[in-house]
Amino acid sequence: MGAASPIAIESSILSNFTFNDLWTFRKRRGGSFVSRLLKYHGAVALGAVINFLTLLVLVQTGVHFLVANLAGIFLGFAANYAGSETVVWSINRSNRKPGLREVHRALRPVRGCDSRRTF
Repeated sequence: MGAASPIAIESSILSNFTFNDLWTFRKRRGGSFVSRLLKYHGAVALGAVINFLTLLVLVQTGVHFLVANLAGIFLGFAANYAGSETVVWSINRSNRKPGLREVHRALRPVRGCDSRRTF
């Protein structure tokens, strides 16, 4: 295993962060890049701990290790997503960019005005 495993894990974390930052949560970017990256590392670390503890507890209670690992992966994924959603890319008024619905509302004519009329 050597240095390959930590390098592979960190590469995975960095690529997942990059895709989430550029695609999944692109409208929610707030704070600096480094701040978001450090928060993401914390969220992923929490997910990894939950994954591992779930595996250990379920195997100790007699659950087959593959089923226990699958449950750990699911709970770790849920924790990672919750951390990303609430800590790393949380929505607040200062960093929220308008979506299509807000743009459509802003461009909608004012009630009572007929935009087809010419003056």
